[in-house]
Amino acid sequence: MCKVVILYAPDEKFINETANNIATVFNKGKCHTTVKSANQTKIPDITASDIIIFGPNTKEKKTVHPDYKEIIRAFTGINLAGRIAGFFTFGGNESINSFKEILHDTDISLYEPNFLIENNNDPDILMKWVKNIITQYKDGS
Repeated sequence: MCKVVILYAPDEKFINETANNIATVFNKGKCHTTVKSANQTKIPDITASDIIIFGPNTKEKKTVHPDYKEIIRAFTGINLAGRIAGFFTFGGNESINSFKEILHDTDISLYEPNFLIENNNDPDILMKWVKNIITQYKDGS
């Protein structure tokens, strides 16, 4: 059983609900999933996970939300080889591109494409996105 952590910021109701919806789909894929706001996340939450999903608020012009500050600091010198990182976004890619640069030296595999959250997302698209991430993890890519 794969372990998934979904990290999001800022800690707002809509973003939390979105993260929990994604977690439900991962759980249907036989994963154990934890959802946490970035400011409540500790490094063991990340290192104990096989798949890490980031949900930064990309509507703002900040490249990375301040709630990720401690997590990003901890990425210096951490090895996340064998793990997969995926991203869900509310529009725009500034924050995601910044995360990808930060994660580069961790040796984590990045899943593409990012999942674009829209007001009326098709659940089949979310299911396919999650299934592809799980498959990439199981294949060791």
